[in-house]
Amino acid sequence: MDTYRLRLLHRNATEFELGPGVHALGIDRAGLPTVVEDAHEAIARISVDHRGLWLRIREDVRGLHVNGRPVRRVAHLRGGDCVFVEGEGMTVLGRRPDAPPRGARTIAADGVRLRSVGGEHHGRCFALGAAVEGQPAWPEADVRLAAVEGGIMLDAARTEGVQVNGHAVHRALLRTGDQIVVDGRRYVVEGHLDAGPARAAPADVPARVEPAPRHSGARRVPWLLLAALLMALALAGLLLYGGR
Repeated sequence: MDTYRLRLLHRNATEFELGPGVHALGIDRAGLPTVVEDAHEAIARISVDHRGLWLRIREDVRGLHVNGRPVRRVAHLRGGDCVFVEGEGMTVLGRRPDAPPRGARTIAADGVRLRSVGGEHHGRCFALGAAVEGQPAWPEADVRLAAVEGGIMLDAARTEGVQVNGHAVHRALLRTGDQIVVDGRRYVVEGHLDAGPARAAPADVPARVEPAPRHSGARRVPWLLLAALLMALALAGLLLYGGR
C-alpha cells in the first residue's frame, strides 16, 4: 500500500501522515482547516485502505473542492490532488516517483494515455506513442515524455510548476495512476505498458490432433458376412446330402 501525507499550505507546509484508517478534517479556532483528533468536530473524513484515499464530507458542509471541482458527498483522492476548504488549500502527497534508469530503451506504449483531471479539458485523454514530446498541452522545451521499459520517462527542463504526485520533479519514471501537474494542468497516467509481443508456440511442437470417432458398426460387417457364408454352406449341405 502506498503511503500518503497531507500538506497544509496555510500552515507553512505542515504535513500530516495519512496511514491506514480514518482521518478527520476540522476547522481550528482561527477558522483554518486542519487535522483533528475528535471525529465529532470533523467536517470531512479521509479514509485510507487498499483501494486508496476516499474523502467523505459532512452533509451540511459546502465550499469544499478537489482540484477546483466541488465535492457533493464523496471523492476519490490521489497523490497530487489539491483540496480546498473555504479557499484554504491542502495537497495530498503520494508516492515519490523513482528516477528513470540510464540508457532505458524506448518501447511501444499502445493503450497508455494521459487523462486530463480538472480544468476545461477535464476527462479528455491523450494517447502516447512510442515517444511523445511536448504533449499533450505544454511546450516541447518544457516537458518530454517517452515510454521506456518499466514506465513513462518524464524529462522536464525545469522543476518549477512540474509535479508528480505532489512532488516537484525534474526527471521521473511514471507508473499507472501517477498524477502529473504542469503549470496547473493535471493529467493521470492510465493503461498499461506493452510487455512485448506474445510468444508463439515453438515450431517443433506438433499441433494436437483429435482422433477420429470410432464407429462400432464398422467392426460388425466382417462377422455378418462370415455368418451369412456359414449359413449358405449349411443350406447347400442339406440340399446336397439331404436328398439321398
